[in-house]
Amino acid sequence: MMNEAFSRLEARFLERIKDASKEDLEKIEQAIEVLHSKLFY
Repeated sequence: MMNEAFSRLEARFLERIKDASKEDLEKIEQAIEVLHSKLFY
């Protein structure tokens, strides 16, 4: 059940960023790193 939920979440995320510029993707990566270091340590 959780795998299906995460698969759907991943698909939606990839759909939303498919046309993002390289600069936007770099900003997204930085944001994810911040979230990871502050929330999921």
